[in-house]
Amino acid sequence: MNLLIDIGNSSIKWACYGKVLERGAAVPLVLPLAETLAAAWNDLPTPQGVFVSNVAGQTIADEIVSYCREHWSLTPVFMTVTRDCKGLVNGYAEIGQLGVDRWLAMLAGWTRHNSSLCVVDCGSAMTLDIVLADGRHQGGYVIPGAYMMQEMLICNTSGIRAVPGEAAGTGPGDNTQSCLRNGTHFAIAAFIDRVVGDCESHYADEFQCLITGGGAAAAVELVSVPCIHEPGLVLQGIAIAAGIG
Repeated sequence: MNLLIDIGNSSIKWACYGKVLERGAAVPLVLPLAETLAAAWNDLPTPQGVFVSNVAGQTIADEIVSYCREHWSLTPVFMTVTRDCKGLVNGYAEIGQLGVDRWLAMLAGWTRHNSSLCVVDCGSAMTLDIVLADGRHQGGYVIPGAYMMQEMLICNTSGIRAVPGEAAGTGPGDNTQSCLRNGTHFAIAAFIDRVVGDCESHYADEFQCLITGGGAAAAVELVSVPCIHEPGLVLQGIAIAAGIG
């Protein structure tokens, strides 16, 4: 068994991996991590290896390293962005500027589908990356996620009194809270629809839309284009990049 870890901006998602993703969960990213990690992992058997995608910075990485060395005498392997992998070719001029989670999500999607893709990750930020059928990454987009949009409006606008949350639908709200929630989630869905449509027109090809991340379930319910909810896309990408999947 290997342990795969996807560290985002607000949570840590993990899964045990044999030949497929097995037992796993998500825990909040709150420092210090020692108690949180102990509650999640203390009853796990010692893994053969620990493989990590981390976009949360060095302090978080150091805590993961400390836990793995103390409990399992293992040093985790942190995944990095490469110029190419498994036929997927990075479209960034400076590959180090691309978030490793985006790269791994694309890698998993490309390996599974081998077709033109729009790979969407709905997290604190929402990212959308475009991959052509021949594996060439065309770049992508980064915008605030729905919850971040809501928090920015609440914090920076004196007249808005609401609590961030899920949308109740796409219709107009009848109070400030429903206006805020529906509007931001609908904005995410409309953005995805627009980009997928533009890609299909520009490249004269059909694009498969894959949606992952903590806000994926809400986005899948609201988008108009055909899409697939892929909850463990980054974790799958870790396994592929590590050579164990």
